[in-house]
Amino acid sequence: MGKKKIKRKTNYATKINKNDPLNWWNKFWVGLTLTTILVEFVGLIFFEQTFRPKSIFILSLGIPSILMMFQYRQLRKSKVFLIWLIICLLLFGVFLFVKIASISLTDEYSYGFRGLKTPIVFLTAFYFFRKISNSVWKTELIIPPRYSRFDDEEGRKTNLMDYIAFFSYWPILILTFMY
Repeated sequence: MGKKKIKRKTNYATKINKNDPLNWWNKFWVGLTLTTILVEFVGLIFFEQTFRPKSIFILSLGIPSILMMFQYRQLRKSKVFLIWLIICLLLFGVFLFVKIASISLTDEYSYGFRGLKTPIVFLTAFYFFRKISNSVWKTELIIPPRYSRFDDEEGRKTNLMDYIAFFSYWPILILTFMY
């Protein structure tokens, strides 16, 4: 008779060190976002006549898109979350400044600036859903894979909270942008 093979369970679970310094991937996205914000506002201040308000709209929906697609798992790190929170609070501060100061802007500009509150709403929703997932299911949030219910990187099946969070982000952002 042959030897019996012992099957070992592969541990794919991603261990996130919460105090881990920023890696190059996080620095890339934070740097790209900060550079884009700087270029946008310098363009708005110095080149007012040629500046297009559509770019502010793209910025306001681009940051939540970056966070969902490229930084979703990285937001578990406390330093990464804090850096993105500061960036989003900065944009929210600009929104409040424009709103409170009643700067005379055209309708296109005021519509574009209204979207600067969406990144902070996304981070708040992420934090809220993450806390619920940690307390009820004792798991971290993941983006549900398209091909199956099992996530290879985390080594677990997706649960209801993963789906609720993932499918709630975009309606929340769209409603935030509209009001």
